[in-house]
Amino acid sequence: MLEFQFDAFNGVIISATKFSHAESDFSKQLNQLIVDANSEGKQLIWLTLDISQSFLIKSATDKGFVFHNCLEEQLTLILRLIVNAYAPF
Repeated sequence: MLEFQFDAFNGVIISATKFSHAESDFSKQLNQLIVDANSEGKQLIWLTLDISQSFLIKSATDKGFVFHNCLEEQLTLILRLIVNAYAPF
């Protein structure tokens, strides 16, 4: 299961350093987290990937995640579970 924490904006922040680096496991765990977050009424999910995890970007974008911001060594994606959910920078 993906480790995560809730944030002040009714969102979920995935702990990027604490999940399986096997793409199929990650995809399954991400699916389950999306279902759980929806059922708990969360508004968005944050996912930050290190450049070494970039192979997981497609799994996330296939599920509706979009790019939010990036640094030279990492990319943050978000999934709005509610249309127009606020995603601060």
